[in-house]
Amino acid sequence: MTKYYQDQFVNIKQVGLVTVVSCGALPTPPNGRKSTFNFLSGAEVKFDCDPGYVLLGEQRRWCYASGDWNWPEDGEATCVSEAEYLTMQGGITAGTVLAVLLPVLIALLCYASYVRNKDRKDYQEPAFVRAGSRKINQFFRNSNRRYGSESRQVPLRDPGNGGGSSVGGKRTPDTQNSDDTPV
Repeated sequence: MTKYYQDQFVNIKQVGLVTVVSCGALPTPPNGRKSTFNFLSGAEVKFDCDPGYVLLGEQRRWCYASGDWNWPEDGEATCVSEAEYLTMQGGITAGTVLAVLLPVLIALLCYASYVRNKDRKDYQEPAFVRAGSRKINQFFRNSNRRYGSESRQVPLRDPGNGGGSSVGGKRTPDTQNSDDTPV
């Protein structure tokens, strides 16, 4: 080697070297593939699955200049069979439906029980219903006075006489256990 070539080699080595930042290898998902094996700063890796499989998780990852991969917000890339994927989706759907329908069904059953039992002669409203009824009536009486509304009497329903009414605070069978003060 001559002196000239040696000087050029030394100059290239001193001036031309650039620090290479690698983020490290990303694992290939089973039954899937990666778009590239470039794991240097600025690289983008895309994941894909074999036919008959569905990709779950992050579809793309980027290598930052710091040498770190971006955080997989949707989870690591994995490939699951279509049957397993449909089973997972069915479970999520069933859970969502149950979370919505179960409270509605319970409320309907409670209401149906109330409607069925309210006309029975030996049925007595629970204490919390009676207390709530008194509080509601008291609220309306106070709000009428507060806003200057005239006190007016509202007919009370009497299930015994086919929907007739009783006025003036008289007790009727459905108000035996509630506040009988006219509203």
